[in-house]
Amino acid sequence: MRIIYYCSTGVHLAALMAAIHLGHIPAQVKIKPEQVNRIEWFDLRLPASKAGSPFFVGRDEQGHEVFTMAVGNERLLAPKTIRGFLNLCGIPAHDLLLVDAQKYATFGIKLGSYLQRLGLRALGRSILVNAICQVYPNCVRQVMRVKEELGSGPV
Repeated sequence: MRIIYYCSTGVHLAALMAAIHLGHIPAQVKIKPEQVNRIEWFDLRLPASKAGSPFFVGRDEQGHEVFTMAVGNERLLAPKTIRGFLNLCGIPAHDLLLVDAQKYATFGIKLGSYLQRLGLRALGRSILVNAICQVYPNCVRQVMRVKEELGSGPV
């Protein structure tokens, strides 16, 4: 099974949820900004050409491959396109689990990301990381649902 956590950038909420899934950060109620900043692929600067391409981040304890993916503003179209392509190629769609991390994006997350794109990286990252800490419990719950669906139990 392959799991793809996706969000507009692929390196913020998707990276956070992938890190939770893989056990790189604890699945607890609260998280500190320092813990978010230690996620290896969090806020990674990927070239625009990588948007829409799954980025492998590791295997979970059950051997499932975990990816993140940037979908830009195509949050609803991207999963349909991927499933449609799999269908055309005769690849079973049940071997892929697409998880929408973007639905947890708050104003603070969007603002922080936007400020970074404007070149205000330090300010944008600070706002972004603090906003991520606020939605962390929701992300943990989503990852727990994914792991339960996979049959690997809670995080």
